[in-house]
Amino acid sequence: MQIGLTPTFEKSLSRLTPREQALVKQVPTDFMLNPNKPGHRLHKLHFREPRFVSISVSMDLRIIVLKEGPFFHFCYVGHHEQAYRWAERRQIEVHPTTGAAQIVEFEEVIREEVKVVKRTVEAPSLFADEDDGYLLALGVPNSWLATVKQLDEAGLYEVLDRLPEEAAEALVELYDGQRPEPAPALHADEAVAADPFEHPDSRRRFWVAADENALRRALNAPWDRWVVFLHPSQREAVERNFRGPARVTGGAGTGKTIVALHRAVYLAELSENARVLLTTYSRPLVRHLEAGLDRLAGPTGDVRRRIRVEHLHRFAYDIAKERPGFAFSPVRPKELDAFFDQAIRENSEVEVSKEFLRAEFDAVVDYWGVKEWKDYREIQRTGRGSALSRAAREVLWPVFDSVLIQMRIAGKMTFSELADAAREEIEVRSDRPFRYVVADEAQDFGPRELRFLMALASPSARSHLFAGDVGQRIYRYPFSWLKAGVDIRGRAVRLSINYRTTHQIKAFADRALGAIEPGEADNQENRSTHSLLSGPEPLIAGFADGDAEAASLTTWFEELVAEGFAPSEMAVFGRTRRILEDRAVPAIEAANLLARALSDDGPDVEHDAVSVGTLHAAKGLEFRAVALVGCSSDVLPHPSALAAADDADGEAIARARERQLFYVGCTRAREVLRVSFAGEPCSFLEGLGGVV
Repeated sequence: MQIGLTPTFEKSLSRLTPREQALVKQVPTDFMLNPNKPGHRLHKLHFREPRFVSISVSMDLRIIVLKEGPFFHFCYVGHHEQAYRWAERRQIEVHPTTGAAQIVEFEEVIREEVKVVKRTVEAPSLFADEDDGYLLALGVPNSWLATVKQLDEAGLYEVLDRLPEEAAEALVELYDGQRPEPAPALHADEAVAADPFEHPDSRRRFWVAADENALRRALNAPWDRWVVFLHPSQREAVERNFRGPARVTGGAGTGKTIVALHRAVYLAELSENARVLLTTYSRPLVRHLEAGLDRLAGPTGDVRRRIRVEHLHRFAYDIAKERPGFAFSPVRPKELDAFFDQAIRENSEVEVSKEFLRAEFDAVVDYWGVKEWKDYREIQRTGRGSALSRAAREVLWPVFDSVLIQMRIAGKMTFSELADAAREEIEVRSDRPFRYVVADEAQDFGPRELRFLMALASPSARSHLFAGDVGQRIYRYPFSWLKAGVDIRGRAVRLSINYRTTHQIKAFADRALGAIEPGEADNQENRSTHSLLSGPEPLIAGFADGDAEAASLTTWFEELVAEGFAPSEMAVFGRTRRILEDRAVPAIEAANLLARALSDDGPDVEHDAVSVGTLHAAKGLEFRAVALVGCSSDVLPHPSALAAADDADGEAIARARERQLFYVGCTRAREVLRVSFAGEPCSFLEGLGGVV
């Protein structure tokens, strides 16, 4: 006997009270250990789906189970009438074209509840002209064809969560103007031989527990279905043998971090001797990854012990400090300014501004690890605007050389230099620390960090996987990975389904972000994504001053609490801490709620408090409701970010970073997004709708 879970069970479980959930969660593990336990007997249901049976949890709670041979799939839980009503409206079908097992709601029920046929000229049918065979090949159930061909936009988003996942995804792609590839039709002999529950689309809705511990972890996972029910494209990225370094891309909310977690566990399971590093650029995300691994693999098992989770630069320091005489003291911005002042005094013939020199140092000299004149003479200056002649570079180099010498004398080092020092230490050893490296948020790694990561494991078929999104690059300059020594050409998986945010929030954030300039050709990617979730449109609110903005924010919190939102499900982000202290914190306290500050290195989210942090601290987090405050023209883009730019190209890069930072903030929201400002709105809000 094997026990399985479905997303419909997880979703229905989440609607119960905490006490009811505790009772229900005990049943699957008890049933796995002893199916004949008194009180947990199966009751046959006389509905159209003969394989549905029920288990009594209490006098009123019932679990609907699909009994399929030795498998018992827990499909739904609810109060007596509610549970039986769910079961009598559904059946399990094997799709005639794709061969996948689907949970299909009866079409007559949908037509009764969703007014899909009452269309007007203003709301035409979306799929009326599509061929039936094509829609079937996309996974649309045969009984749904007539209904699907009459859907308008409103009707589409009403039925999305009632359709099989693959059909819903394909219809949204069609609605967005794309032509998803149809599944090849099964031959008769293939249809007979294939197990419909092993189909890739079936596996993401019928998950089977390997053992009691895996079942218990799945039932207690707070990440909803993400940790257990992988999309086929996510599973491909997790299990694929790329035969070299590879990359997973996708917009915000597409599950890149989930893929990184599962990939690390999958690799650790391949061999008892496998050592796996899971790393990232974001400190808050390190704790997020650790907690996820504990839930996915168990906190104390052999697989979990083979996976090390580390912040990139922290781990680089741990390695580099083993070098004799090594000491790391990071150079601070004010110290670097002083070094440049001295270098400019020593080289009075240099006529460019200090801002230009600092930007050139950050984007070229330190970024690539340039140490000598001959290297600076030849290096390409991606993203640095107008070309510099050899003569111009020759004038500038003594300044950079002087800065590097001053840093060395003072015992100061950049974090990129730390990565180089760690790489050099590894390269003199006879073996590598790890067999596999999985890196999340890879868009914020520079060339020297990538080289360090490549050195951590000997190149092999599965040795390196990088997950990231160029649309969320908020620290680094664009560059060619190939020129950094990382060849990922032809080895990539793109994730296109957004599981976190509603399509309204996704569309809003995408419009705010605009086009992405990825830099070199090997970094280009298709960032088109589709959300199957629907909710209210994001709200843009403008006010005369900060006090009025804060007062309105208080009312917003009170309304959310009245709707059932918990404090831990809400967050406020702003560009500066001053904005948050002046507006967000007073607004939260006025709503009789607690505010919990998230530093850029971020403490864990408190369960009884609203999270408050800068946009930089938002990376890797998500909340049901998010407010972005202080989004005015004098704050976004931030003046200090633009002041550091030395020319038009530098300013364009700075603006792009600020815009991507705003995008990160917007995409932390799952259901509700509110953007407010005092005075004039920032340019990122242009064309995004009216202001309340």
